[in-house]
Amino acid sequence: MAMSPRSLPTQTGCRRLHAHDIPNGHPVRRFQEYFLAKRRADGCLHREDFDPLDVVQIMPWMQILELVEPETYRYRLFGTAMADLIGCDLTGQHLQDIVDPRVLHLRLAEISDARTGNTPVYSTSELGFPEREFITVIRGMFPGCMAGRDLIFFPTAPADTQLTSPSTPVLPAGR
Repeated sequence: MAMSPRSLPTQTGCRRLHAHDIPNGHPVRRFQEYFLAKRRADGCLHREDFDPLDVVQIMPWMQILELVEPETYRYRLFGTAMADLIGCDLTGQHLQDIVDPRVLHLRLAEISDARTGNTPVYSTSELGFPEREFITVIRGMFPGCMAGRDLIFFPTAPADTQLTSPSTPVLPAGR
């Protein structure tokens, strides 16, 4: 992949969305369905309850952020479709080193709101690529945890992305 983290797309037009603004069939909507079925009473999706095989169509669009120190997040996972979209794999990179500095405070606020409210936060923005068109994306920030550490499940995909097969019914956590 030709792009480096230093040449990532700019972001403009950032704004929050309501869940009902996300189209049916979009990866974020599909993950919302999974999250609502699997989260525990604390509002979080625990890593041990998350099975990537349950959401195999979403995984190419999935990013998972891990809190490594206060307000510092590392990409634990960066899906293949996202890597293809931006031109590089960000697994292992720190969010603060990657996100357009002009909108970093917005991403951190979304993460904070998802973590403190134990509820998903949705947003959209335009990604501007050098010598390419702007792409409108929809993202969701879903609170999670693993062994006492905070995680954020972070699916992101172009707004016109539609998954082809219907969601697989998922049993709630603990059943």
